[in-house]
Amino acid sequence: MESSDAVNLKRNEKVSNVYPVLMAGGIGSRLWPVSRELSPKQLIKFTGEDSLLQSTIKRLAPALDTENLRIVCGDKHFDETARQMEEIGVTPAGKIICEPCGRNTAPAILLAVLNILKVEKDAVLCVFPADHVIREIEVFHRKLESAILLADKGYIVTFGIMPSYPETGYGYIEGGKDISYGALTLKRFVEKPDIKTAKEYIKAGNFFWNSGMFAFKASVIMNEFKVFEPELFKRMSDLVAVKETVTKADYEKLPNISIDYAIMEKTDRGAVLPSDFGWSDIGSWKSLYDFFPKDDEGNVIKGDVIAKKTRNCLIIGSERLIAVNCLENMVVVDTSDSVFISDMENTQDVKTIVTELKEKKRKEY
Repeated sequence: MESSDAVNLKRNEKVSNVYPVLMAGGIGSRLWPVSRELSPKQLIKFTGEDSLLQSTIKRLAPALDTENLRIVCGDKHFDETARQMEEIGVTPAGKIICEPCGRNTAPAILLAVLNILKVEKDAVLCVFPADHVIREIEVFHRKLESAILLADKGYIVTFGIMPSYPETGYGYIEGGKDISYGALTLKRFVEKPDIKTAKEYIKAGNFFWNSGMFAFKASVIMNEFKVFEPELFKRMSDLVAVKETVTKADYEKLPNISIDYAIMEKTDRGAVLPSDFGWSDIGSWKSLYDFFPKDDEGNVIKGDVIAKKTRNCLIIGSERLIAVNCLENMVVVDTSDSVFISDMENTQDVKTIVTELKEKKRKEY
């Protein structure tokens, strides 16, 4: 059971020193050809009238104050990010932190921390990828309250998704001893397992999908960066201290490292908060298929599509008719200049196609 402290946290009270931080970098190459370098997946309306970014912002309220929102994104996505924020009534001024190039999640999070500390002596940061989806918003808010309370006590909290099946496409987190508010000590991170190992994790009951969502105090994570990534901490601190905007030449010299490798696998302050709120990372065409409701034949169909004798497929069209016949467990995605076709289980391989397009300087990249 959840602690009554967490449940009774004043959800409608705006807490001035809690900052939601959205990670909105990357190009979502596993969702090509819809997601591209200049139009990445977080800015695309996959799941309804809102983009993934807009949906992520909307589900923060009322648990978090969007006036404290910060979004870390690439320079080239600033204008569209600002436009989408205004579209849902969130003023972008002062809320967008731009990276001149991508250097993974550790530099992005540290950049956000240092920017927030310019206006706050200390703060609790709640870090979320901007391209995930969550179905059970009220459950998410309750878990968020617990995470904030744990972060305030000095824990670096990661949300561990309770696995519903032996997924081999996610990293896992092993939980240890009980702490409070339903959380466990963070025993270890493990890489994406094979199916046999994933089944063992499910059976063990203390392994969780790594969601990439965190809560921590700025002062706590700053200290961990000083201890475990002193070079990154010094370089970033120097850049932020002397410059209003960071140049690409300076930024690309920073280590390219994830927050998991930089901090979470080394810290003794880690806590995993088991969570079950209908989460998906929408990281591939298969995960998008899994998220959407299916028709009677198990298909997810969007656009002008005629499907005959077709089962368990994802078919997405844009400007023209798509006609398919006798397909099973396939993905067909059509855009104005490209078509992607794959069996369902291997859709993540599209990333290698994107790499080839980039190397050949194809405009479809």
